[in-house]
Amino acid sequence: MSSTTGRRRIYGIDFSGAQDAGRNVWLASATRREGTLLVEGCFPGEALPGSAADREECLPALRSFLAGADDAIIGMDVPFGLPAELVDEGTWPAFAQAFPNDAAGPTEWAEACRDRAETLDRDRVELKRATDDETGAPFSPYNLRMRSSTYYAISSVLAPLVQADAASVLPMLPPNPGVAWLVEACPAVTLDRLGLDAEGYKNDDEAAEERRAEIVDSLVAGPATIAPDVRESAIAEPDGDALDAVLAAVGVTMALERGEPTSPGTVDARTRIEGKIYA
Repeated sequence: MSSTTGRRRIYGIDFSGAQDAGRNVWLASATRREGTLLVEGCFPGEALPGSAADREECLPALRSFLAGADDAIIGMDVPFGLPAELVDEGTWPAFAQAFPNDAAGPTEWAEACRDRAETLDRDRVELKRATDDETGAPFSPYNLRMRSSTYYAISSVLAPLVQADAASVLPMLPPNPGVAWLVEACPAVTLDRLGLDAEGYKNDDEAAEERRAEIVDSLVAGPATIAPDVRESAIAEPDGDALDAVLAAVGVTMALERGEPTSPGTVDARTRIEGKIYA
């Protein structure tokens, strides 16, 4: 039985490293119940205490919120690590503490990753982690679409929480009692595992809204119970961020119910460095 079965509170977070992160970060709150996941709330990052639309205010507020969620499992839709070939440190905590290795920002950091990957004489300069290949996750952690989110998630949220002993990042660290447990989610992988198309729901048009409604209804027919106001937010929010937060909570719960490994001693050395997607 999974070591996570005693934790009933689940949060799904659609993360963003954009300058207006408070409008693009979304959180879904849920409770694990036998046979279903009750998704009870969904709100943007700017609604957190002490937060605002600006990234420099939202991410510290998010960090404080996570530090206080000591009875919860939080699925964050963002890569927690890099391919092992690009990591010099011997452990994930050491990698997170050194991150981003003097890069001035996400663009410079991603370019350094690409330059290093190029020296490895591979077919591509955007390397993926083992978990990306195993799950079919669409992008490298330093892909153009991902680089800001990866950069700010590790440097401004994960690393400070771990340094303060305010969270356990699974499965790279043990699931310690008394702190939040953070795991990596991927809504695209969750949709694939549910047999749902991951395309066409992120747009501000009628067709995309109908697609979001179809996805929500499929979740209700399967692994989740969704409160009416959450359903409304997940369908109405045009960028798909609210729905992705719901999917992060659902996917993490599905993975935990399958008994996916959650501690360093139950995964291989590569996973302990790169991280693992729970979806």
